[in-house]
Amino acid sequence: MSITIGELSELVTAAGMKPGRPRLEKLMAYLELLNERGRRLGLAAGSAGRGVWPHLVKSVFLAAKVFHVKHLAAQGWLDIGSGGGIPALPIRILLGELPLTALEPRLKRSIFLEEAVRLLGLRGVTVLRQRGEDVADNLAGNFGLCTAQGLGPLAYTLKRVTPFLTERGVYVCWRGSDAGAQLKRCGKRLVLNGLLLRENEKIDFAGRLWANIMIVEKVGKD
Repeated sequence: MSITIGELSELVTAAGMKPGRPRLEKLMAYLELLNERGRRLGLAAGSAGRGVWPHLVKSVFLAAKVFHVKHLAAQGWLDIGSGGGIPALPIRILLGELPLTALEPRLKRSIFLEEAVRLLGLRGVTVLRQRGEDVADNLAGNFGLCTAQGLGPLAYTLKRVTPFLTERGVYVCWRGSDAGAQLKRCGKRLVLNGLLLRENEKIDFAGRLWANIMIVEKVGKD
């Protein structure tokens, strides 16, 4: 494992957080699990020790944003398409006891998530081996916070996550260098679904821009 705890500490500090050594060590333990088994699971983020670093940088900065909406996450937090746990598990480790429901339909990946949750002692985390569309009716309007990465273009992802949000609930995500173009393409969907872009901020760390972090709020339709 080539990422050091010193680098983790520097990253977390740059994002504006001070989680303490026990949580940094738990985050290291998660990264070691991901590094050990990621290749077998087909996870790009876990294919090599350094392969996870770009995903980790974005996850940590996302955690810093989630920190400011913890009151919403306490109502319920849904991560759709959790894969190997990026970004949900780093966020959960850094921020502590937030109730998390992780949706991951693929067998091997959901088993990995269950094992990671158990080994890391993460209480209040539920792994559901189901697709979002299969639980949409039962879980509609149940979550103050949604996260989801890798589902597809922003417009499609907003369509998937919006039904799960409570009124005033938020979707927090990162997007790449084409974030502005994606926002422009999904402008009508924001209005039609009663959504409002609250924040669109660049991740600037170690002398480079990594992504844009967005917070989209469900404000309801006029």
